[in-house]
Amino acid sequence: MELTIEVNQSEDVAYLARIYKGTKLVSCVFIGGTGKVTVQLPGGVYMIKDGTGRHWYGVQEAFGKYASYEIMTFDDEGTQKVPLEANHGYILTVNVTQSDAAGDIVGAEDTSWEEFME
Repeated sequence: MELTIEVNQSEDVAYLARIYKGTKLVSCVFIGGTGKVTVQLPGGVYMIKDGTGRHWYGVQEAFGKYASYEIMTFDDEGTQKVPLEANHGYILTVNVTQSDAAGDIVGAEDTSWEEFME
């Protein structure tokens, strides 16, 4: 399965996605400013945590305790896990300034730095 994460935001803000399969962290994606990254993952059920900040302290600290952290939600009930099928491609667009009527809306639930780093 191929997951492309596309970020459209200010050039002075960076983005970090932590992708989990079950409780296991399987991938981290870092994008400085606007850009996109594609990762290859096996099909399965995933949870995606994301963070944004202006100061990067490294993989162990991310953007520090005072940045913005969320867990993505994938329906109106706030489901934090999404099934992604093998042999499919997915595009996740984050922080867009315009909506795409053809796409599904992904929400987010605020989380603490401590929970983000788990």
